[in-house]
Amino acid sequence: MRKNLKGCKKLARETLAGNFTVPVIGSIAVAAMSVISSYISTALFPGDSLYAIIGGEVFSFILSLVICVFSAGLYRIYLNISRREAYSFGDLLYFFSHQPDHVIVASFVLALINLVTFLVFGFDKLKAKYKEKHEGARRVPEKTLFLLAALFIFWCVDKRRGYYLLTVGF
Repeated sequence: MRKNLKGCKKLARETLAGNFTVPVIGSIAVAAMSVISSYISTALFPGDSLYAIIGGEVFSFILSLVICVFSAGLYRIYLNISRREAYSFGDLLYFFSHQPDHVIVASFVLALINLVTFLVFGFDKLKAKYKEKHEGARRVPEKTLFLLAALFIFWCVDKRRGYYLLTVGF
């Protein structure tokens, strides 16, 4: 069933009428967790030594996996709103008791793809910086960089689809 844009806007307005408090507070809570986790990581691992940098990155990575479980709960709230089912702020914690390992594995795979994608970008930038020293060094073609960026975006969208499938119960 196809609807025009005006009909979709009207449907969205009716669905969200008075139902925006929990999703907004949930979004703010997840964003605040991300900000606070970066401050905690910086406070626990100060300095610029190799061990402080690696320790801070590992700690941030672990906290980001936990925050991804909260994000999956936020997607559950969005899904329940669109289905016109009951939802509450407690749905943020839903995936801590219902298959949190699936969400963590999906987030871990996304993080690995992110790492590989941006390592290529980083090495290419490093080669460009020291081009005069390494004149014969081959750079990564722009089409390859674009393909890696598109792959990363595809996986971000696919992660949300995966959270949807986890919520539905497939």
